[in-house]
Amino acid sequence: MKKVHIVAHLSRKTELVAALQEWAVLQVAVAEQKERHHNVQAGASAVSASEAEALQAEIGRALVYLKRFDSYKEGLIDSFMGLKAGVSPELDAQIRASFDARTVAQATREYDKRLTEIASERRQLQAEQSALLAWSSLKVRLKAELSGTVNMVFGTVLQKDMPAFLARLDVECAGLYHVEQVQSAGNKLNLAIVYHRSVSPAVIKEAIFTPAAISTGEETPAEALLDVQTKLQALLAEAAAIAAASVRLVDEKLKLQVMYDYYGSLMQRERAQAATQDTRQTFWLEGWTDVDSEARLTAELAERFPDVYVRFEEAPPGETPPIKLKNAKLAKPFEMVTNMYGWPMYTEVDPTFALAPFFGFFFALALGDAGYGLLILAACWWFVKKYKLDLGSSKFFSLFMLAGLIAVPVGLAVNGFFGDLLNYVPIPMIQDIRQSLVLIDPISNPMGLMAFSVALGVIHILLGIGLKAYMSWRSGDTRGAVLDQGSWLFLLLSLVLLALTSVLPGLGGMVGLAQSASLLGAVIVVATQGRGAKGILGKLGLGLYSLYGGVGYFSDALSYTRLMALGMSSAVIAMVINTIAMMLVPIPVVGWLGALLLLVVGHLFNLLLSGLGCFVHSARLQFVEFFTKFFEGGGVPFKPFQRESKFTVIRG
Repeated sequence: MKKVHIVAHLSRKTELVAALQEWAVLQVAVAEQKERHHNVQAGASAVSASEAEALQAEIGRALVYLKRFDSYKEGLIDSFMGLKAGVSPELDAQIRASFDARTVAQATREYDKRLTEIASERRQLQAEQSALLAWSSLKVRLKAELSGTVNMVFGTVLQKDMPAFLARLDVECAGLYHVEQVQSAGNKLNLAIVYHRSVSPAVIKEAIFTPAAISTGEETPAEALLDVQTKLQALLAEAAAIAAASVRLVDEKLKLQVMYDYYGSLMQRERAQAATQDTRQTFWLEGWTDVDSEARLTAELAERFPDVYVRFEEAPPGETPPIKLKNAKLAKPFEMVTNMYGWPMYTEVDPTFALAPFFGFFFALALGDAGYGLLILAACWWFVKKYKLDLGSSKFFSLFMLAGLIAVPVGLAVNGFFGDLLNYVPIPMIQDIRQSLVLIDPISNPMGLMAFSVALGVIHILLGIGLKAYMSWRSGDTRGAVLDQGSWLFLLLSLVLLALTSVLPGLGGMVGLAQSASLLGAVIVVATQGRGAKGILGKLGLGLYSLYGGVGYFSDALSYTRLMALGMSSAVIAMVINTIAMMLVPIPVVGWLGALLLLVVGHLFNLLLSGLGCFVHSARLQFVEFFTKFFEGGGVPFKPFQRESKFTVIRG
């Protein structure tokens, strides 16, 4: 990674920053933040950064609104993948130059506002309609012309309370009232009451009488109801017209998405321009670029900005360069696993190259099934071919594609193909091939698989210690590489040799050598690990304590038995599914159909469950048992200044 210094005239800032964004090879270093306001070109007119932000927000609201009228509904897979629309550079430039996003966004805002108002008005009218329906048979105008001596009121009384209500009116009003029953609604009676003004309204509107919630007017209830229904129809027609217009605007969705991303890129340029240090006539921009991009950046600047000064230098002391991982094509997908733990420091080794084969093999061994591996491989291959994936998604599916590919031979070696499904195939040649490929059967020989898992763990742990020794040596800490990591490597390798002499008859003659080497290794560890303490007793005590701490290496190695456990659990579940399915086959008519359905659903469920566990535990072995031996992390990823989009990607 190289530090880059660019100096140019202030008049070139906007154009230069736009070019740097296009080239996407420079990470801009953030200088002292200052309040600055620049104009950035948007089509044919200048748009300030604050205007670009406001326009982007308005377009975002327009896209959310139009989604309600879009006939295309994003599926679960599309939503998960976060797929972006591909746009050619020519179409992108044409849209930016000619499309009036502001007008379209404003139209959607007005449509949305009016639809909200219509919904509110409809709720009010529907409530009024519901109230008027109960009085539609009344032939009197709601605001009746009455003489100066009488009043009229509308309301409801429960049927069971009607006799008591009339009795009270007879007592209190004594012939100064008239009750007209309009109609009944369930257990309620709708009443129109005319009473003399000398009667107190409180007598009429007592607890058991509920005044009706209808507005008075110059029409009868039936006429008022018709008027309300007419208004409702008008509102529905207006809403339908707005919906139709909105559907037509859906055709502009791609253009709106292009403009949304474009205004986002303008704001990115504003932030980059704000990161410069300015004088009255010049500006100074700092950043980082990787070594592979240095020549390209130099050539591009020389061609388009010959008056610009550029200088490259190694990372100055005290500064931490960003990290860009560089791995072979097959190892690159496994960078995702490394990044889940963290980014290596600039002075550290990128562990991806060492992680890749172990992660793939651990996943395959924990899955323990060639059939499942083929399904994973096929599914991931289909995703990669069907969808235009971004870098992150491409790594994700490529990782599982490679893991599935490795799982095929490993699964055959541990006698797994959809569990023991091949055992039910009555073809001798297939059985002969299957048996010839089996190296360890976890069902009949679980201890063999456990020993193999532990052996893998020992190799993995030794590699981690070896990488730590290499990093210490490379950084100039030769003493630490030899005395710290070297002593432990010697002791652990001696113990491995001692263990092998007990299981491999051909190594029986090396027992004495292995014992002597192990004893010598223990002495070396005690002698070297306590060198930081004061006094002989202190050094001896610390050395012995460090030797005791070596027990942790054995517990680390035993952690790898989870690979055996996962593989066996997956195999047993698959075997149970096969057994039950074969029990269904003899059932007349539906037997084969039921067996096939159980096999498909059961194995898919087992694959999903096992696959998740395989990924989690394979990653855990990297993070907990491997990385802790040498990897500290804490690096910052290299993020080149480039067009970052939400909806579209430029292709072509």
